[in-house]
Amino acid sequence: MDSVTRNCFLQQISLWAQDYISKGRSPFRKTEISPTIITSSGVQSPDLVLWINQDSFVAGGFVLFPDDETFDMAAAQACSQALGIRYFATWTAQNISVWSVDDQSIHSQIQPPKTTDNDRIDRFEDSLIQLMDEFRTLAVLGLCPPEQLSFWHLTNLCIGAHNRALPLLSEHFRRNPELHAKHLPSFEVQAQEKLSMSMARLLTLLYFEKIPYNLPPEDLDHALGYLSSELAVQSLSDLKPVRNEPTLDENSAVLFHHLLRRLDQVSIFNNSHRAIHVLNQLLQHSSLCLDTDNDAEAKDYNMLLFCNTVPCNTEQLIEVDQPARLALKHLLRRLMDCPTGQHHYTELFQLQPLQHADDPQQLPLKIKACLSNVTTPATQQRNSFLTHLRLVWPNHTFEFRRSTPTWVYHFCYILGIMKADSQLCIQLPSSMLSSPFSDIIIELLQQHFTLHEISQRTPQVVHLSLSKGSNNSVDTRFNGEVLRSMAWSKLRQLEPEQLALTLFLPEVPYRLLQQNLVRFDSKPTQHNETGVEQFKNSSLGQCYNHHLQPKVDRAKRSKWTPRIPLPSDAILTALENLAIDNDPAHLTRIDAELERLLDIEIASVNHSPTVAEIKVSHREAKEDKKTLANKIIQLIQVKGVPEFPTHYLYEFYLPQLSHYSRHDSPWEISSEFMGTYQLSNQRGDTEITATNEFTAHAIVLASYGKAEINLPDDRTICSTIVTRYLTDLDEIHTIIWRECHAALHQSDTANRLVRKLWKELGLPPWNTIDKYLKRFNIND
Repeated sequence: MDSVTRNCFLQQISLWAQDYISKGRSPFRKTEISPTIITSSGVQSPDLVLWINQDSFVAGGFVLFPDDETFDMAAAQACSQALGIRYFATWTAQNISVWSVDDQSIHSQIQPPKTTDNDRIDRFEDSLIQLMDEFRTLAVLGLCPPEQLSFWHLTNLCIGAHNRALPLLSEHFRRNPELHAKHLPSFEVQAQEKLSMSMARLLTLLYFEKIPYNLPPEDLDHALGYLSSELAVQSLSDLKPVRNEPTLDENSAVLFHHLLRRLDQVSIFNNSHRAIHVLNQLLQHSSLCLDTDNDAEAKDYNMLLFCNTVPCNTEQLIEVDQPARLALKHLLRRLMDCPTGQHHYTELFQLQPLQHADDPQQLPLKIKACLSNVTTPATQQRNSFLTHLRLVWPNHTFEFRRSTPTWVYHFCYILGIMKADSQLCIQLPSSMLSSPFSDIIIELLQQHFTLHEISQRTPQVVHLSLSKGSNNSVDTRFNGEVLRSMAWSKLRQLEPEQLALTLFLPEVPYRLLQQNLVRFDSKPTQHNETGVEQFKNSSLGQCYNHHLQPKVDRAKRSKWTPRIPLPSDAILTALENLAIDNDPAHLTRIDAELERLLDIEIASVNHSPTVAEIKVSHREAKEDKKTLANKIIQLIQVKGVPEFPTHYLYEFYLPQLSHYSRHDSPWEISSEFMGTYQLSNQRGDTEITATNEFTAHAIVLASYGKAEINLPDDRTICSTIVTRYLTDLDEIHTIIWRECHAALHQSDTANRLVRKLWKELGLPPWNTIDKYLKRFNIND
C-alpha cells in the first residue's frame, strides 16, 4: 500500500471510529492518527491510538497497520509501555490480531474483510467496531496501576500537555496587544518560556506538597506563581514571577490542571527512581543538546553551560541555564541525595571574566557548554549583547548582521571570559562553520585558541574541543565524512572556510584543495567571469558550494552565498571558451573538461545524494524565463502578498486610526524638523504632516498600495506594523532572489528577472524598501 492510499485508509478508519464513539457505545473519547510517542526505542508514531482521556494521557489501545504479517514486536512493546497499556492490535490483509504485551502472544483474532469485498465497504467498519469492542474490555483488564506506570508514560504526559498548550498560548499572546513591544521575543518563544516555567513550578510544588487539592483551573497560574515565591529555598528563587509576566490563557490552564491532577494521582515523587528518569527526560527534551546524564563524565568539568548533565559535585561547580531547567536540576539533586548549593546563574552574561583567578595554582578551568538558541535577538537585546562582548574583547569589533542568532553572541562571550589554558568542550549548530558570521568566529579561534578536535554529531550539530592560547604543536582531529587531521599551525593560517571543507568534503575534492589545484586566494580577472560561473555550475563547484551552505538557522532564508574555492585562471579561461547553449549536455561537457584538466573522476564527487540532488536541480533549471517567472509568482501568492496597513491591523483590538489622503500618491518625505515630518505628493502641490518618524514612513509605504491609508495613532503599534511589513517584504524579495539565482546561470539575467517580478507584484520600489531595512537595521 502506497503512502497516499495508506493515509486515506487511516483517515477513513479514524472517521468510522469517531462516529462509533459519538454514539456513546465506547469508553473511548477520541482517536488520533500517528501521534508522536517518546519510547525506550526512540520516538514512535503508532498508526491509530484510541484515547480514553488524551489530556491525562490515558489510552485504551492502539492499532498498527503493517504491510505484511511481520512487525517490530520490541518497538510495539516500548510503545505500549509508554502509553501505559498491555494490549495492542495489528491489522493486516490476513488477520486482525490483538496482542498481549506481557507474553507477546495473540490474545484474540478477528477475520478482516477480504480484498474482494470492495463492494461491501461497510464490512471494514464492522471489523473496526468488533476490534473497538474487544479493546473496551481489555482497557479495563489491561489497565496499568499508577505505581506501575513507566517513566516513559509520565514523560509523555508532561511533554504532551506542554505541546498541546503551546499553539493555544502562542495564539493567545498574539492577540494580546501588551505583548507586541519590539523588545520582546516572538509570541511562540514567549509561550515556550511561560509553559516551561509553569511546568517547573508545578513539578516543584508537587515535590514539596504545596499545591492545595481543590485548586480550580482558573486559579492555577496565579497559585503556581504565588506558592513558588513562598518557597524558602534559595536555589529556587528564580521560580518567582517576574514583573509583567504574561499569564496562561484559559485553555492552557485547563490542560495544565489535567496534568496536575494526573501527576498527583500517580504520585510521581513517591518513586524517586522513576521521578529521576522523568526529570532527566524532560531536561533532554527541553534542549537540542545531545549530552546525556553521565555523572562520571560531568564530574570532570567545573563549569556547565546549558547542559543536560546533573553531577553531584557542586562545591566548585558553576552552572548556567534557563530558570525552569535549573529548577528541574535542583529537584534531581534532591532526589539523588546530592548537595544543591552550587553556584548557578540564569544569564550567561552574569559570568565575569576569569582571567584574574584568585589562586594562581588553580587547575585550568574545564568548561562544557551546549548552545542551541537560534532565535534572532531583538534590537535592544542585540545591543546589550554587543556591549558585553566589548567588555571581554576590548580590541575586537564584532560586525554581526542583524539576523545573527543568539548562540553566536553567547559563544563569543564564553571565549572572552575563558582564562589562559582553560579548556572548552562545546556543542554548536553546524552553521557555525558556514554562515555570514563564520569568518568572525573562526578568525577569533585562529588568533587566540587551539582547536584540538571538531566532529559532526548530526547534520545540524558540531562538537568542538579547544583551549585558550595558541599551541602550534597540536594536530587538529576532524571526525566527519572522513577521519582527518591537520596541524593547527597550518590550519590557523588558512581561510575560515577550510574548517568546514576539511570536516565535510569527500576525498577527491579535498585532495584538490590540499594540492592547491583549487584555492580561495584566486582572484579571477574580468575576462573569465563566465569561467567562474561555469565552474560554479559544475558538479565539482556544486560540491564545494553544498558543503559550505548553512545547514541550520534557515528560519529566515538569507541571500548570503558562500565563497567557494576556484581553479587557476587558465582552467577558468578554458571553461569560459566552452560554448554556452541550452543543450542539457552542456554541464556534462563542463564536467568532462574539468576531469581532463584536473585529472579526476567527477563520479567520485557525487557520492553524496544531497549533492546529486543539487546537480539535478540545476540541470532542470533550463526552463524558459516565462515558466520560471510564473512558478515564482505562484510561490509568492501561496505565501501571500501583504497589503499594508490592512493586513497588519487585525492583530490589534480596535486601534484608534487616522485617515490620510492618497491624492497623487505615492508620498515622499520632503523635510523634517524637531520630530515633525512633512510629506509631499508626486506633483508637489499637496503636503501632509506627520508627528513621528514611523507614521511618516508608514504613510510612504501605504501610499504605494491601492487601499485607503488608515494608520494607527499609537506610535508603538505603528512602529510594529512597519517593522513587520518590511520584514515580510525582505523575505519575499529573498525568495525571489534565491529562486532566480538557483534557476539561471547568469547573475545579470537572474537580477533582471528579480527586478521584473518585484515590479509585477505591485509592491513599493525595492530601493525604497532596502533603504528602510538598513535604516531600521532589519535586513541581513
